[in-house]
Amino acid sequence: MTIPPKPSPSPDSPTIKTRILIISDTHTSVPKPESEGDTEDELSKPGASSITHPTGFRAPLPEADAVLHCGDLSKRGRPEEMRKTFDMLRGLRAPLKLVIAGNHDLAFDDTNDIHDDTDGSDDDDATKPNNKPKYKEVMQIAKEAEVDGVRYLTEGTYSFDLANGSRLRIYASQYTPQYGYWAFQYQGGEHTFDIPSDVDIAMTHGPPLGILDRTSHGDRAGCGTLFKSLYRAKPKIHCFGHIHEAWGAELVQWKPEPSSPESVISSTTVLDKENSQTLYTLTPPPFSIPTNNTLLDMEEHERLLEWSKARGCYIDLADGENKIRQGEQTLFVNASIMSVRYRPTQMPLIIDMDLPRAAEPNLQGS
Repeated sequence: MTIPPKPSPSPDSPTIKTRILIISDTHTSVPKPESEGDTEDELSKPGASSITHPTGFRAPLPEADAVLHCGDLSKRGRPEEMRKTFDMLRGLRAPLKLVIAGNHDLAFDDTNDIHDDTDGSDDDDATKPNNKPKYKEVMQIAKEAEVDGVRYLTEGTYSFDLANGSRLRIYASQYTPQYGYWAFQYQGGEHTFDIPSDVDIAMTHGPPLGILDRTSHGDRAGCGTLFKSLYRAKPKIHCFGHIHEAWGAELVQWKPEPSSPESVISSTTVLDKENSQTLYTLTPPPFSIPTNNTLLDMEEHERLLEWSKARGCYIDLADGENKIRQGEQTLFVNASIMSVRYRPTQMPLIIDMDLPRAAEPNLQGS
């Protein structure tokens, strides 16, 4: 697989072909430097039975018009972890980098009653209130990164004019259903995702129920309320992470019915599964996603080697067989970089899409 060069805008078109690079769940990992050996050296082993999973998160990441990071910037939400991730984002080859928090990013959650420095010391106490100085510190780290085009987003809808002349409308939300004692979590069904119908991309930390949300135990971990909001809005792209082992991309076809009763909206009732397609996945069911300790067969090895050499997996929504039909289809992307065993083995997604031409400057977002 060869990723084509970043598209150049046409002066005569009302839309501009725009490249979006999507990552999630880096958990403080940074792209593996070129100086540490190339992919072929890393994977060359005597015999297919000893070939292991490649490192998909490799420098330099492809150039893009915008980068989206869907949360879990850290492991434990500490400021030093946040600084490492924001420094990585500042160096990526894109004029704009949009980032949300995830459930691991405790220091960003100033409403959470859980102490954000659980390092196993005697001073740890899950009943302590959130450390406000750490919240202020990570917010300052995010603020400092703005000079290099990084924008930390809280829940809401934003509009950005990109350097290529296009305008991106995006909905962002860091909230996920309750699981353990982490940040930005809510009890099942208690959170409302107000996704407008005019956004190009919805970026959340967690998946919707029934799409790229299957855990290694076979359970569905997505949010039903989020799915219903996506069905009503039908954005071109919904990107997320959170469930590492469900990495991949699916181009989903919505059923043609104009509406469905709220009580019956689900992936089994409103998705046209026969005309939907999986564009990328690591392994077939039963979802045994390989890790660095899992052996691969030769066919899987060659496929992962190709993806890793390209520094990502490419999808063209603007032209060709996957050209998206707005309002009829949505591309769902689980862009988790970490594997289920917390190794940075999975690939970024690189997506070309048509965006409307910007009429007036709006660089700060609204």
